[in-house]
Amino acid sequence: MGSVRLPSLVDTPPPSRTASTTAMSLSNTAKTLKTPFVGAFQMLSDPLLTEHYANLGFGAVLIDQQHGLLDERTAFECVQRLEKFPSCFSIIRVCDNTTALISRALDAGACGIIAPMINSVDDAKRLVEQCRMLCRQEIRGVLPR
Repeated sequence: MGSVRLPSLVDTPPPSRTASTTAMSLSNTAKTLKTPFVGAFQMLSDPLLTEHYANLGFGAVLIDQQHGLLDERTAFECVQRLEKFPSCFSIIRVCDNTTALISRALDAGACGIIAPMINSVDDAKRLVEQCRMLCRQEIRGVLPR
């Protein structure tokens, strides 16, 4: 049986993983994607596994801290392994909805998060507020004055 190679999702890699290049890359992916977007759930605490998922052509790796065996440090190492694969996006499923965990996951370079226990509109609004950056005149973080 032959192996199946997924098409490259982004033609040219961005120079670095900033919020704007990631957003552009995600936008370009949505426009040019001709096959279903396939991602992998990672529940084992091995950053090499993350890199293997990217090498196999997955479009995203969901690093599961809620139900997986990943502590914060290992999850962040997994995100770092994906830096050299611009067509594979890192998503962290945080284990709790605390501002500290969410902001640290985003600061580590995750392209997105999945948060547990969002049961109401107020919970969703609070989550959005926790994800915003002060440097964009929003809430999260500190600016030197």
